[in-house]
Amino acid sequence: MRGKLHFLFLFFFLSSAQCSPLDRVDYGHLLWTTLSEFPGIVLTIATIERFGRRRTMAMEFLLLAAALCVLFRCSSGRGAVTAALFAARAVASGVFQAAYVYTPEVYPTAMRSVGVGACSMAARSGAVLTPYVAQVLMKESLALAVGVYAAAALAAAAVCLALPVETSGRDLAEGNNISQSQTNGHSQS
Repeated sequence: MRGKLHFLFLFFFLSSAQCSPLDRVDYGHLLWTTLSEFPGIVLTIATIERFGRRRTMAMEFLLLAAALCVLFRCSSGRGAVTAALFAARAVASGVFQAAYVYTPEVYPTAMRSVGVGACSMAARSGAVLTPYVAQVLMKESLALAVGVYAAAALAAAAVCLALPVETSGRDLAEGNNISQSQTNGHSQS
């Protein structure tokens, strides 16, 4: 998602896919949105142990959707767009970090790389679709293009809340089987 937001930022300021050189102000705004990853990671560190992995990821996806919804009214000016993209990129970065904490904890040792790989594959699939959304769909409707990202973030928040296992405070599973409490359908919440 971070790469998608970077591309979305550039697209907003290159307007209607016409190529034009970036100026110093463009690079300044790009730098601010890039630096937003640090507060996003700090947010994740501050919340992941307190609220748990699933709730942290869901909360950050909801914040991402909210930040993207600000872009529906992007006529507010360049500063407002940069602030919205700063917030969106911060929480997108944070949710990736939470996923990288959660995934190895939920899978047993023999399956960890498969779980992380599946998450990475899903992220790459989104990166493949982004040029279509940002270039083709945005020419038709800015609201529809931003809506695709906001809807994806809302769907991801729902999926995070529906995950069957909360790993906060649990030991890593070393075997190939899921622990007895999970197989009986009594996972921690």
